[in-house]
Amino acid sequence: MMNSSEQKTQKTTLLNLCSFPSLGCILNLHKFVSTTIYTQRQPLPQSRVRNLRPALAIQITNTLSNNFLAVFPNNSILYYVIQLQYLKVIKVYIIKMVMKLTRSFSAGKLLLLLALFSVSSVYSRLSLLSPMTLQNKFMDGTIKASYANFGYIPYGHSIIGRLYYDPNNPYACDEYPEMKFTIDADGDITPFLIAERGGDCSFVKKVRNMESIGVAVAILVDDKEEDVDNVIMSDDGTGGGIRIPSMLVGKTDGKKLIDFLKRASNEEIDQTAIMAQFIMEKPDDRVEYDIWFTSSNDRALDFISDFKEQDKKFEEKVLMTPHYVFWKCTQCEEEYLLNDCYGGGKYCAVEPSNEKIQGREIILEDLREVCLYRKFYDSVSTRSKWWSYMSYVHTYCANIINEECSRQAHDRLGIDYKDTERCVKSSFSGNDWGSAKTSNYIIDEEIEYWKKFGAGIYPSLVINNRTYRGQLESLAVKNALCAGFANPPPMCEAILGSYTPDFLPQDEGIKASVIVSIVVALVLVNIVIIYCYRRHSKREMQNEMQMQIESAVSQYFALSQRDGGARR
Repeated sequence: MMNSSEQKTQKTTLLNLCSFPSLGCILNLHKFVSTTIYTQRQPLPQSRVRNLRPALAIQITNTLSNNFLAVFPNNSILYYVIQLQYLKVIKVYIIKMVMKLTRSFSAGKLLLLLALFSVSSVYSRLSLLSPMTLQNKFMDGTIKASYANFGYIPYGHSIIGRLYYDPNNPYACDEYPEMKFTIDADGDITPFLIAERGGDCSFVKKVRNMESIGVAVAILVDDKEEDVDNVIMSDDGTGGGIRIPSMLVGKTDGKKLIDFLKRASNEEIDQTAIMAQFIMEKPDDRVEYDIWFTSSNDRALDFISDFKEQDKKFEEKVLMTPHYVFWKCTQCEEEYLLNDCYGGGKYCAVEPSNEKIQGREIILEDLREVCLYRKFYDSVSTRSKWWSYMSYVHTYCANIINEECSRQAHDRLGIDYKDTERCVKSSFSGNDWGSAKTSNYIIDEEIEYWKKFGAGIYPSLVINNRTYRGQLESLAVKNALCAGFANPPPMCEAILGSYTPDFLPQDEGIKASVIVSIVVALVLVNIVIIYCYRRHSKREMQNEMQMQIESAVSQYFALSQRDGGARR
């Protein structure tokens, strides 16, 4: 299957050929389809593609029509005249032409073309490709969805799958029995499973239950009428290790899907095809990403330490910017303000004081890290200093990064601590940092940026001004960064070109043969240990018995000699 960049190129080619739906456009489209795809056709029984061909014809027709109408102002008289008169005739002709051209196309090729024309500029997450009876239930055949904040989100990839539903386990709170998923020989169809929100179990448990039976994409249905973009499928703390993507769809849309699966015939279910798109903004050849965190957050510090080498490999192709989270509490108790806030409560640490560190110390460390970033990140050659500092303080101080720890890191890395201290002090408008009259321009900038581009949660990533969803793990984030390039660098080819189930490069992980070898070796070692132990135990037993026999014999002779002496 084509990767996302190839799909984008192919779609651009088609739209260039048909920027105006005229006879010339149709002839060009005919030539393009004939030379590009027709040679790869594989005739299949028409029952397999009965609904795919009309769906493709309608999708192509809608794409061309929308592209043409975009030239004219919305709500203009010309817009409506063309829409009602001109396009009505040409649509019929295009549908007939596509139906004729695709008569002998395989199901896989038809799905490929459907995926090609379903790449939307408005970032629709789910596209209904087949059958038409299901596709027609949704506007443009698409469903809005929200990614989970755990699991592996394969940005830059699209997955086409067949949809399933288990009415006996509607909430996915119980473990699923083994399910028989129908998978095409070419691997284009993978199982999607849909379940409902609720049932007194977490998002993570639902998805884990689905993953355990081989599901490729988990779809959950909201239980409220709300904008799913405002709902975060959060990790309950046990989401580590989940390797499949999952998403939440609206209550109404989800009900339509479930109702269809309940009432559809076996033939309709067999022809069901749905595409999940994992899209990342890709404006140019440099990816910009923000890390939102605080200097006392273990999870963020773990990620930064782990991702240090990955960022280094990208060099100037990516630009990372750390951002720090604060909150305002001018009405808080005096004791809290003294320990956790500056500026009379305008700048408070989101993670409060504990027995090891105060909130004010967290704020000062946040400011030190901002100062170091601004000092070293202007030049690619010195960027590693910031990463090295972050790695050092986390390694030696965990998440208790106070002034003493920071001084040690400065000394170890050859950084002037006084220069950093001057930067921190100059960020405050006055000497009384606790006063309500005092402001801090660095923190003010962070707060304003959070209002505009913040993810709403922390720790989190924002890549190309788009909130990253998924597990905060090095390989997953690397995949997302690679998906953000208009022209991905060579180092991204292995990831973006991979279509393994978990979207990992082929050389990642442990092979089954290695695991078997390890198990066999362990068994052999245990056998040897048991054999040696038994021999040792046997020898010890023999020695003990020998000693007991010798002792008994000695006692016997002693008694015999005593008795003999007594008779004499």
